[in-house]
Amino acid sequence: MLKKLKIPSALLFQFLIIFSLAFLLTIAEKTSKQVGLISDPVQEPVNEASLMTGSVKPGETLSLSLIRNGIPHFLVDEIVKPLTSLLDLRKCKPGDFFKLLITPDTSILSFEYWRGNKERYRVEEKDGAFVAYLAPVVFTRQIKTLSGEVHNSLWESMQTQVKSDELILRLSDIFAWEVDFLTEVQNGDRFKIIYEELFNEQNEFVEYGEILAAEFDLQGTKYTAINYKDSTGHSDYYDLNGNSLRKAFLKTPLNYRRISSGFSYSRKHPVFRINRPHFGVDFSAPWGTPVVAVADGQVIFSGWKSGLGRTVEVKHNNGFITCYGHLSRVAKGIYPGKRVSQKDIVAFVGSTGITTSPHLHYELRISGRPVDPLKVTFPPSSPVSKLFLADFEQTKEKWVYTLGLLEDLNLVALPQESMAK
Repeated sequence: MLKKLKIPSALLFQFLIIFSLAFLLTIAEKTSKQVGLISDPVQEPVNEASLMTGSVKPGETLSLSLIRNGIPHFLVDEIVKPLTSLLDLRKCKPGDFFKLLITPDTSILSFEYWRGNKERYRVEEKDGAFVAYLAPVVFTRQIKTLSGEVHNSLWESMQTQVKSDELILRLSDIFAWEVDFLTEVQNGDRFKIIYEELFNEQNEFVEYGEILAAEFDLQGTKYTAINYKDSTGHSDYYDLNGNSLRKAFLKTPLNYRRISSGFSYSRKHPVFRINRPHFGVDFSAPWGTPVVAVADGQVIFSGWKSGLGRTVEVKHNNGFITCYGHLSRVAKGIYPGKRVSQKDIVAFVGSTGITTSPHLHYELRISGRPVDPLKVTFPPSSPVSKLFLADFEQTKEKWVYTLGLLEDLNLVALPQESMAK
């Protein structure tokens, strides 16, 4: 008969602990393996939208440009239809460009159409329909300075330093009542300008902004222009004393090459070869050169005047009348009774009537009496109002200080700011 084994209780207790631990480890391993099989579902890659860009070519409409760039016809219709309520898409210009954000399933997320680099239109889906609107364009405005010395002409001296000729034209316009840049400027004369440049969101130059201040040294005589805008919104260019640089009359009605004949009570006529009065100034200029009104007024004659050929006459305040003769044609909309503003184009240079070459015959009469327009001193426009003189002084001091720091041919960037248009 088998004898019963007697196992010490301490040993039995140790065995039970070891068995329990082994069992738990086995369960844990199985559980771990089972858990390891459970994982997050694999995420399908999200299809990203595509950005399509293009630009209009000569002779194209926006529709044709979109189709040429591979946009399906039905999408072109969805884009173009809302835009037609805002602009005439038949008048697209070469270089206008577009951006289309589209999903792989050909759903439009957004569309942008740029006319030039200053005008932007957007098309987006809203409440199940596509709508178009004019989107504001944010420009960064940089204030810069430019200074130099005249060599041959102001135009030649500045042209290599500017991004477009517009800045030169604006400078000459500011001093048009004080300086004749075609005849009075000489080598060695100096200029200084503080002006704005506008950049788009891609940091591309768009255009020039305002000229904030300028100085022109004409043979030792300094002319300074300060751009000042008062709290009523009125702005003008003023001298250091707050007087407007803008006169009631321009010095000349056009850009000309030379004065071919001056005002005289006895001049030998180039055709008749006899002495007779010449109550005007002849400005030699290319055929078709624009002729502008030298002051605000009303057209009192537009037609043919014997020796002067095609002629326009404008009546101004205080008994002043200006006459423009030998014209090739009269500008559209210029007729007796028409009100014109200073610098409005009224006609174009020609050689009609009795003349030997294209030029403008320009007369000025005061109360019916002919006078030499180059020798008349015209009164300025209104000065800075006394209410704003203190504010004007602060603006003037800031810009005069900056002008004083400029050196010839130096280009310095000043603070920037953003502006929306």
